[in-house]
This record gives sequence, C-alpha cells and structure tokens, in this order.
Amino acid sequence: MNTVTELITPKALVRFMLYTDVNRQTAKTIGAAVWMDSDTVLGPAYACGTEHDLIFPEIDTVRQTYVVAMAPVTRQIPGTDGSDSPVLLATIYLARQEQSIRYADLSGTPGTVARFPRQQN
Repeated sequence: MNTVTELITPKALVRFMLYTDVNRQTAKTIGAAVWMDSDTVLGPAYACGTEHDLIFPEIDTVRQTYVVAMAPVTRQIPGTDGSDSPVLLATIYLARQEQSIRYADLSGTPGTVARFPRQQN
C-alpha cells in the first residue's frame, strides 16, 4: 500500500545513456529505465562530473565507476499508466571513468560538454 509520502513525492523516469566514443558524439542506451525521486535526479547527486559505482548486466560483470558526462536532459512524456498526467523523463549521460579522464572538462563549461549525441543501437 502506498504511503502519503510516496503519493506526493515527485518521481522521474530515468534512463541512462553511455557515451561510446571519447569525443562524446555517440551514445547508447544502457540498463532499463528506473523510477527515481525527481529531487535526486535533478539535484547534486547526478550533477556533471559526479561518480557512481553501477552495474549494467548487459555490459558489466562487476561494478564499474561511471562519471556523469553532462547535466541530465529532461522532458515531459505521456503518463506510463495510460493516464493524462505527464511524467518527467530524465536522461543521464554517463562515461566510463577511464574514458572520462580524457575529457578536457566535465564541469559544464561552455564548449566542453557534448549535447545530444547520435544514438547507437
């Protein structure tokens, strides 16, 4: 049963993308989309340059350190339950830690953060 807190906590559907080249021009979807508290997704936890120990079973056998390579990209999508209520979709672009070291700057300084890379299948 849902608690009052669960009913009023804003949620976001989060999907992860992994940059597949060092110049951040192409990325592929990794993992399944997950529900997360929107304050967490949009707050400092997933700010550009933050590190996260994650495992994506389709590409990892053990936990890897991933770095958020750009600020989360957000948009509204139709409700996933068939309702008219829009849902916040947040896309988080990641890079493997060893790959992110090659980036000049992940802080969001203009000109250093790639925008909307081509998606690989």
